[in-house]
Amino acid sequence: MRIKVDYNPDEFLAANEKLALIVMPDAKRKRLLYRLGKRGIIQQAKRNVRSQQAPDGKAWAKRARGKRRMLTSLPQMLTANDATAERVVVRFKYGVLAKSGLPMGVLGRIQQDGMTTTQSAEQAKAWSKASSTKKCTRQQARKLRKLGYKRPNGEGGYARANMAWMQENLSWRQAGLIIRKLDGSTSKKSWQIRVPGREFLGARAQQLKVMIAREMQAIQYGWDVKAQDIKGK
Repeated sequence: MRIKVDYNPDEFLAANEKLALIVMPDAKRKRLLYRLGKRGIIQQAKRNVRSQQAPDGKAWAKRARGKRRMLTSLPQMLTANDATAERVVVRFKYGVLAKSGLPMGVLGRIQQDGMTTTQSAEQAKAWSKASSTKKCTRQQARKLRKLGYKRPNGEGGYARANMAWMQENLSWRQAGLIIRKLDGSTSKKSWQIRVPGREFLGARAQQLKVMIAREMQAIQYGWDVKAQDIKGK
């Protein structure tokens, strides 16, 4: 699956810069566009991920839980190919991620644009069977502690269980069942799962202008570009 990002040079290039692109031989244009994809757009995606923000500078939606950095591996999955004198394709590499079972392109599209999906209880049940060996998570243990969960003490009574014990001795399914029982919540037939969009692939007009200037200079076909204008951008 491709994520299409269109740019119109008329929006950010001066007249002499547009002319330089028009008169450029096809072989040079093809090389320029390939370099823009690989060294420009993909590298900018990496910078967006490092700063945890969209191309327009807005910070991404925060995680529902935890503070771990997001999407750190996604830019490594990008590749630039199919370059012609008119375009270059920046896409995700072919293949499936073992952890999620999703193709790389599907995962990238979900993260770029966001997604809301409905999961049924039957789907969750099937997934929980497949995850029967999964241990109680830290979030589940925290919830159990809040609900006052107690474990058998081996003497016919009960003792308050600490989080370490719960994570070691309860499975993910057991913890879920106990939480529902203690919380008094009723089982839902279906529910919505929302993944907020965290745009990482794209660049602002000024960033694109710098990319083009840098790559034009690199292929020794640039207009009058000063080194200080592109250094460290």
